[in-house]
Amino acid sequence: MAIPVYSALITMGKSLHLALFGGLRAADEAKREIAFAGTKAALLFAYLGLHAGKTQGREKLMELLWSQRSEHQARGSLRQALWAIRRALESFEPSPLITEGDLVSLDRTEINVDVLDFENLLAEGTPDALQSALELYKGELLEGIRVTDPAFEEFLRGERLRLYGMAVDACTRLLEHYLENGMDRSAVSTAKRLLSIDPLQEVAHRLLMRHYADRGQIGLARKQYQTCRDVLHKELQVEPDAKTQQLYERIRLAHSGHAEAQTKPQGAGQPELQSSDVPMAPGPDLPPPAVHATDQFREPGLQDTGQSCSRCQYQNPEGNKFCGNCGKSLAADCPGCGATNPP
Repeated sequence: MAIPVYSALITMGKSLHLALFGGLRAADEAKREIAFAGTKAALLFAYLGLHAGKTQGREKLMELLWSQRSEHQARGSLRQALWAIRRALESFEPSPLITEGDLVSLDRTEINVDVLDFENLLAEGTPDALQSALELYKGELLEGIRVTDPAFEEFLRGERLRLYGMAVDACTRLLEHYLENGMDRSAVSTAKRLLSIDPLQEVAHRLLMRHYADRGQIGLARKQYQTCRDVLHKELQVEPDAKTQQLYERIRLAHSGHAEAQTKPQGAGQPELQSSDVPMAPGPDLPPPAVHATDQFREPGLQDTGQSCSRCQYQNPEGNKFCGNCGKSLAADCPGCGATNPP
C-alpha cells in the first residue's frame, strides 16, 4: 500500500525517505518511488529503517523473517533480500545500506523514517510537535502488508500496539492543552482525530456531544451518542459509561423541555427560545456538567471567568445570552428571535 510522502519540512536534508505508517513507501529526494523485488526484501528494509543507525546481526534478521527455514536456507534468503535492497538503492551514492561482515544497518544520516520522526516529535512534547507527530500517523505500521513469518508477525503486532498507544496519548495531551487554553475549535478537531485512531474513546465522544448540544445541534449530539453506543456494543459488548449516559440524558431532557415549552402560550416577559439556543440543563436528579478539562469537559465556549448565573452560580462567558447550566436568561435580547427578555 502506497501512502503520500510526508511533510517536506520533516524530510528536508535527507536523500531517502521511508514512510511506514499506513503502508510502506520509499522515495528519493525527488519523490520518485523506490520499488523492492519481493515482500521479504521490503520488510527487511522497513525493519532496518525502524532501527536506522543501529547495526543488526544477520542471525537476528534470519530468525525474524525466515524463522521457519533451516539456517542454510535462511542465510541464502537473507543474502538475496540484501541484494534486492542494494539493487533498489543503486542510484544512491554512497549506498545507505551498510554491511560489515555479519552486521547490517542503514545510514541514519541519509534516510528519514516517519516512525522515527514521530517518536522524536512526541519526545519534544510541545503542542506544535504533538500536532506534527499526529500528521505523520496515517495508519497502522505497515498497514496492508502481508506478513507470513510468525516471528515477524509477533514483532509487528507489538510495534503496532506501542505506536498506537503513543498516538492516542499524543491526542489526549493535545486535547487537554486546547481545553485548558480555551481553544475550542482545535479541541473539537483533535477529538475527531482521536476517534479516528480509537473510536472507543468515550471522552472524545462526550466532548463532541457537548459541542453539538451547545450549538443547538441536538440531532448531531444524539447521533454522536448513538455512534458511541454502537461502537462500544460492537467491539466490547458494553454500554457507554455513566458519565456519557448522564450527559446524553441532560441533552435529551433539555431538548424535550424546550419542545414542550414551545407548545405552551408565552407568558409576559417569558423568553421565547429557538432550537438554536437550547442550553444543556441538568435533569432533576442529575449533577450539573463538570468543568474539569481532562475528563468531563466543559462545554465549548464556556470559560472559567465571566458572569455568574444568579440561579445556579454557573460561570458563563461575558455577554452570554443564556446560562450554559440551567438555561436562565442572562441578557436582554434573545439571540434567536430578538425578543426582549428581562436579564
